[in-house]
Amino acid sequence: MQSTGPAHSVPQIRRYQDWLASQRGLVFDSYDALWRWSVADLDAFWQSIWDYFELKSPTPHTTVLAESRMPGAVWFAGAQFNYAKQVFRHVDQAHAAGFAALLSLDEKSLEAGATRALSWPELRRQAASLALHLQRQGLRPGDRVAAYLPNSPETIVAFLAVVSLGGALLLWVAAYHLADALQAVCAFLLRCYRIAMAPLILYGVLLWGLGLYGGYQLAYVGLAGRPASQAASSFWVASTVAIGMVAVCLLGLLLHTVRRSEVQSTRPGAVTPVEPAA
Repeated sequence: MQSTGPAHSVPQIRRYQDWLASQRGLVFDSYDALWRWSVADLDAFWQSIWDYFELKSPTPHTTVLAESRMPGAVWFAGAQFNYAKQVFRHVDQAHAAGFAALLSLDEKSLEAGATRALSWPELRRQAASLALHLQRQGLRPGDRVAAYLPNSPETIVAFLAVVSLGGALLLWVAAYHLADALQAVCAFLLRCYRIAMAPLILYGVLLWGLGLYGGYQLAYVGLAGRPASQAASSFWVASTVAIGMVAVCLLGLLLHTVRRSEVQSTRPGAVTPVEPAA
């Protein structure tokens, strides 16, 4: 049976059944038949859910259900998935279509006789703002966050902020710390050659300029045709690129300085004392 009427009035499960019929050739006459298939063929059902909602992963999964046991089931082995990224994928389209992200009622709104609405851009902004605050407090991928909160929009904001810090962000954090370690070693060795101003200039131009300004552009303005993400990961991406460029520049300067010192030391009568800078 095909659905009729405006898309926004069609239940999601009806649209999913239509998709199964057109994309998988599966037709179910009742909800009970659909349910029985979903529990009888777990791999096919959950793969269809992945495909229907167009879930994205930087690495493909090798199998749907690697370990079929409870507890200990392993789903979509090899995949990396961030829930917040999936939630905010269609913010602009949903907002343009007039859909609110959250509708809520509490004591105050009941007294006022109005439903409280939170738009998609505002939900994304609040989640990104809280995520940045949590990062400044030291929260990192792999940490666990516990909270006792009411059933309110603020709870959803907190949840999305926390989960946004995981997933692919871990790769950027790891890359940032590797580049930071390399530049720190290069800067220390350059001080042995009494070179301290060049690293300072690079820090000011790249870390403050490219890192912070680039993060702001990615998060709140958009860059190179890409819409603003309003996510904490934007600042990690820009900062990682900036610290990576600092590391490359300092490494190149160090190698050049070492070669120049070696050439000077081979000249007749050259004296090459090298003392660490104070």
